[in-house]
Amino acid sequence: MNDSHDNDQAWFKRWFNQEYLDLYDHRTDQAACHEAKFIEQALMLKPENRLLDVACGNGRHLLYLKSQGYDVFGADLSFDLLKIANQSERFPGRLVRYDMRWPCFKTKSFDAVISMFTSFGYFASDAEHLAVLIEINKILKNQGRLFFDFFNIDYVLKNIKPKTEKETSLGRVCEYREYNSETKRVKKIINLLDKNKTYTESVRAFNLDELKKMFIDSDFIIEEIYGDFSGAKFSIDSERLIICAKKK
Repeated sequence: MNDSHDNDQAWFKRWFNQEYLDLYDHRTDQAACHEAKFIEQALMLKPENRLLDVACGNGRHLLYLKSQGYDVFGADLSFDLLKIANQSERFPGRLVRYDMRWPCFKTKSFDAVISMFTSFGYFASDAEHLAVLIEINKILKNQGRLFFDFFNIDYVLKNIKPKTEKETSLGRVCEYREYNSETKRVKKIINLLDKNKTYTESVRAFNLDELKKMFIDSDFIIEEIYGDFSGAKFSIDSERLIICAKKK
């Protein structure tokens, strides 16, 4: 694949729509409940806590957390996903369309922030990614906590499949994947063959040491690092890299 810094640095503005949800339909409500229960435990949430889901998508995790009595808010850049999240007005006045790099909420507004399914690493520069963490830190109350879910690049590189084809609810889908060691990005090209559409995903593949430095630089104290949503300790063989951090 020709990278050229993706030929489209704003791929995330096109891709997060109903077709995205259809392609990733294995991310079920049942799985979201399991993950959200782990978030409760890992962040030591209290009933009165106010929580923000950054890049909340269609609101699967928010729905469970709301059912447990937390004061939940969601934010996302995708108008399509926010519209789906708020069907039947499930989160009236609680969803905001925004770019996570820029200030949107008042400082010290939230007890906890969650960032799920690698909703990080999308932008062109590491300075922009650091700006995201700095902004999250600002909107957290004193001693507020961040639950940060990212892929483990060691696992990805061991298991990456350059090409796959499958039948889905969208018809035939062909996916191409590669890692560029110069840009340190994992790129996926998604061809919806029956729809004659192509989408791109391109994520800066931060390793644990890089993320640790960014968390320090954004005034977070890392409390725990997990490798999955069952609470297993992180290792190079873990599929996920989950960081629980507290505002310094």
